[in-house]
Amino acid sequence: MGSPNIYGLKIENMLTNFRHIPHIPGWMVVIAFLLCPWPVAAESARDLVMSGNSAYEAGEYEKALAEYEKAGAKDPESAHIDFNKGNVYYRKGDFDSAMSAYERVSVKNADPVLAARSRFNMGNTAVQRAEQERATDLKKALAGYQAGVRHYRDALNLDPNLSDAVHNIEVSRLHIRQIMEEIRKQEEQQKALESLKDEKSEPEQKKDQDQDKQGDKQGDKQGDKEKDSEGEQEKGDKDQKEGEQGEEDEPHPELEVPPPDQTARDLLNEEKENRRLRQMQSTHGPHPVEKDW
Repeated sequence: MGSPNIYGLKIENMLTNFRHIPHIPGWMVVIAFLLCPWPVAAESARDLVMSGNSAYEAGEYEKALAEYEKAGAKDPESAHIDFNKGNVYYRKGDFDSAMSAYERVSVKNADPVLAARSRFNMGNTAVQRAEQERATDLKKALAGYQAGVRHYRDALNLDPNLSDAVHNIEVSRLHIRQIMEEIRKQEEQQKALESLKDEKSEPEQKKDQDQDKQGDKQGDKQGDKEKDSEGEQEKGDKDQKEGEQGEEDEPHPELEVPPPDQTARDLLNEEKENRRLRQMQSTHGPHPVEKDW
């Protein structure tokens, strides 16, 4: 849990294996507020901050935030109020809002002690976000831990006696090495999968090529067969046409009509033959009686 600090502020606890800023006796909170040069018009802001601190200690973060918001409206230039708001957001898990609040402290406050603790908590916030992203995006988590290290260094530059920042830098570096190793393994696994996929795809590609070639050959054979069939069909059609043409040119015996002169001669010859036969009959036997009606 957070603990009272100078100016009535809270210093956040760290993540697991991260150290927190040492506790400061509660009486210093009172002295700090009494010594803080709040203008008379901002007296109610001080009361609101004290009320917010009490709610924060009780775990009533929504109430604490509401009190800090009211105090900030009365004293918008107070870096102390922004610091306390950052702690509330941190406890609620709203790390983006916490980071913004701590950044405003760096802009507003000239006190190196408060600025150092704000930078320290910015490091905590960056690490906390990195830990959340570690399960889904290792590269974002890596960037978060690296940002945390930068914030801890800034805190040390402002307050070289902040030994907990040194500890958190070492812990962050340990996580950075672990994440880099995890990223390396993932990249190797990805390359192995891609290589395996390529090896599997080569036989498939060759199979497809062979199938394409086989299909082309079959298509050529089918085309030749169709061409031969078309040639035979054309030849048959041509022979049929020539046969029909020949039948038309050559006269049919049954349909041949003899010329008129030939018919008369045949009838005359037939009549002569009949007479000859009758004469022979009359010579060799009785002559039949012919009636002429």
